[in-house]
Amino acid sequence: MMKFTYLSIFFFLCFPYMSMAESTQRYVAPPIDSTTAYVPIISDEEMEKCVKLYNEAKWISEKLETTYVDNYNEKSVKSYNKMVEQNRAMLSKFNTYCAGKRSYSACKAAQKLNKEQGLPYQKCVVDK
Repeated sequence: MMKFTYLSIFFFLCFPYMSMAESTQRYVAPPIDSTTAYVPIISDEEMEKCVKLYNEAKWISEKLETTYVDNYNEKSVKSYNKMVEQNRAMLSKFNTYCAGKRSYSACKAAQKLNKEQGLPYQKCVVDK
């Protein structure tokens, strides 16, 4: 029987946001800095979802930095604002459910996601 957690339900509900990001980019494990000595551990499955969410939010942030907005074109402004809101929502969810937590396999989750995209094997690199 599958165990449902609040994090699992959260990822089910935000999957449409996550699937909109570009799929040809390389995944990296989220930063693991912590301001406390105790860092909660989450399941490997939940960490894989956090890795996807972190990277896809990061890719949208990078896209926002290079997106030209025609301030005189309502469609251009709305499209940009939609991307900003999507990014804000994803970062907020990452900060709520993933930040400050760790998994024994965050790096392996990034490797698995890259392999699923047909990208070559790489050593784990923590993005800071």
